[in-house]
Amino acid sequence: MLIRTLLKEDAPSLQECRLRGLEESPEAFLVTLGEVADTPMSIVEAELADDGIHYVGAFEGDELVGFMRYV
Repeated sequence: MLIRTLLKEDAPSLQECRLRGLEESPEAFLVTLGEVADTPMSIVEAELADDGIHYVGAFEGDELVGFMRYV
């Protein structure tokens, strides 16, 4: 398993992992699937590029299997 900072290029993987997490464990998030499902990829990319928002991802091979966000 590889742990690393997520980059703007990781936006599609992050969005997919986030939606999967909201479906499987909604109680682990402060938002609902309905609030996040239609988020434009440009917003996810902007969060990953924002110096005040930090994401760390866990990868198994090329697949993002978990993440953590802190501000």
